[in-house]
Amino acid sequence: MALQTASPYNNERSPELNDSNEDTDDSNELKPVPWLSISRDAYDTSETWFEAAVRDSLERNISHFQGRHAPGSKYYSKQYQHRAKGFRPKTRAIVRKNEALAANAYFATSNLLSVTADNSGNLVQRVSAEINKEILEYRLRTTIPWYKILIGAYQDTMVNGVCISHQFWDYQESVRSVPLYGDDGQEVLDEEGQPAYEEDIQVIKDTPAIELRPLENVRFAPAANWLDPMNTSPFIIDRIPMDIGSILQMTKNKGKSKIPWHEMTIGQLQAGRSDTTTDDGVKRQRNRARLDPIEENSYLHQEFDTVWVHRNIVNYEGRDWIYYTAGTYFLMSDPIPLEEQYPHLKAGERPYVMGMSTLEAHKNYPEGITGISSGLQQEANELSNQRRDNVSLVLNKRYYVKRGQGVDVKALQRNVPGGVVFANNVDSDVRSESPADVTSSSYQEQDRINADLDDVSGNFSVGSVGTNRQLNETVGGMELMSGDADILTEYQLRTFNSTWAEQTLSQVLRLEQRHETDDAIFKMVGDKIDMWQRYGVDEIQDDMLQGGMTVEINVGFGATNPSQRVQRLTTGIQAIQAFAPKMASRIDEEEIAKEVFGAIGFKDGSRFFISESPKPPVDPMIQLEQLRQQGAQQIEQLKHQNAMELEAFDTENDLRKENAKMQKDMSDKALKVSMEDRKLEGQERDRMTKAEIESQKQKMRLSETAIKQRNENRRFDAEVELKRQEGTGI
Repeated sequence: MALQTASPYNNERSPELNDSNEDTDDSNELKPVPWLSISRDAYDTSETWFEAAVRDSLERNISHFQGRHAPGSKYYSKQYQHRAKGFRPKTRAIVRKNEALAANAYFATSNLLSVTADNSGNLVQRVSAEINKEILEYRLRTTIPWYKILIGAYQDTMVNGVCISHQFWDYQESVRSVPLYGDDGQEVLDEEGQPAYEEDIQVIKDTPAIELRPLENVRFAPAANWLDPMNTSPFIIDRIPMDIGSILQMTKNKGKSKIPWHEMTIGQLQAGRSDTTTDDGVKRQRNRARLDPIEENSYLHQEFDTVWVHRNIVNYEGRDWIYYTAGTYFLMSDPIPLEEQYPHLKAGERPYVMGMSTLEAHKNYPEGITGISSGLQQEANELSNQRRDNVSLVLNKRYYVKRGQGVDVKALQRNVPGGVVFANNVDSDVRSESPADVTSSSYQEQDRINADLDDVSGNFSVGSVGTNRQLNETVGGMELMSGDADILTEYQLRTFNSTWAEQTLSQVLRLEQRHETDDAIFKMVGDKIDMWQRYGVDEIQDDMLQGGMTVEINVGFGATNPSQRVQRLTTGIQAIQAFAPKMASRIDEEEIAKEVFGAIGFKDGSRFFISESPKPPVDPMIQLEQLRQQGAQQIEQLKHQNAMELEAFDTENDLRKENAKMQKDMSDKALKVSMEDRKLEGQERDRMTKAEIESQKQKMRLSETAIKQRNENRRFDAEVELKRQEGTGI
């Protein structure tokens, strides 16, 4: 149900919006919803915050990217009028190199993306994913300038910190009056006798579209969640420059648009021209200080004038509404629910996506490479300009001249080689200053600044190699520096891919599922994937495009280094062949060739291979007989194989029994021998023990005899001695 409005200036609330517990008067009149006031307050609040928190950094980053000093720099002051004011374009070089790496990572191969079904077990959804992938890739190659949009978005994230895009279905018609002719070839006349005409409607565009929006033209709430500002902000305001003639034409297309526009006068629309905001400085920096092509141009034909139209998406009472305003002054259309204008969106989703290449937690506008390296860029400029000033002073010395002494000052200033300067007293009237030459130390400092810049930005340049001499003297050192730079670069690509590229293409895919009606595209896709024979269908129907799909872009670590990409692919295939040979037999050789040749810069490499000639058709009966013969052969092979396996099993079982018997016999024999050995050893021990006892007894007998003999000898000696003393003799 359309919203009812009293006038473009005072919209009363529609019955659709009267679902709250607001008080109403006795006459049951609906309270007006101040849509214009809501959009104005939202815009003013976000504009104030943008001016205070974002604008200065945007102007600085754009200036550095374009090789100019930031607004407010000291180099624009009178004190530096005659000083060196050069700018070293390190920022531009870093951004351009990252753009080249992104182009290589995203467009090296012919396969731009992959589409998988959320329910991979459903055959219908798998077929739908295959069809949607081919349609989406066709659109990205033909009707959508995907290369420019993606590289431009990546450039925005590196310069401004974020990028914002708007996804929609672009449908445009051309209506012209064609005279009517009868069957006799004569013109048909109307009731007034004038030639009759009919409208000839031609479709100009009927395609999905991705519109990369300038950051300064999109406003959202400062307190939006940093993880997803576009879908968590209570409002989004997109400032769109439109010429008055196009707006007037929109007001005439009532009934042909989901959002009918109110009829407005040129004077009312001119109010949009006065919507001059503080972001003009951002546009001036982007246009290199030229006149703003929107604000400064005024045509004699007023329909050519450009005004600012605001697309307002506002969350009111838990539901998103969309409507248009002329600046913040006039309501141009009635609000309608967002899902009526964009039926492809999921619940809680909006047709805007914000992406980034670097993350800063809890910050809606993170800094990109340009902002992160801005301090070092300014320091590099400062050092370079001071060195140039030093060289100028060394080559052209400063002179001190005594006042009123008749010195030719102009000749001193010209400093012409071989020139003559007149002075009354050269020794006392003129004195020169000889500043020290510091270029050597300044170049060393410049090398360190370059290294810091490369370190912050992840840039691997000749300057990095020249500065890190200990590393560049070895191949390993070069690979180490290059690897560190690749990691940072691929981190940026992974972040950008996750936050913007895949989300954007997911919305485009759902646009295709909802609005695609081009039979020529369906026929082309069906022929490409051989729908007619593989699935037995005559044409692609609308229901074949439906189902939950996931878009993935394969940009991972190693995507920017061709050698690493090929090496990792080779390593993966070799690992599969070693550990999963059955899976290796299902490898798609054509896809491998595409990846390898794409990595080295040849898209898919198809022109290097001779295409296989198509096989002649086979008679179904012959094919059935061949299948039967193959089945019989397989059965015979299985029988023979089973018999051989059974025979081998019996033989192996007999061998096992024989081995067990032999082992038992050998064990028994070994045990018997061991017992005999032990018996002999016991007898030997007994014999040796008896001999030892007998020997001991013999020793004891000999010892007793010796003792007796010794005692006898002692007794005899004692008797002899006694007799000698007594003198009795023997």
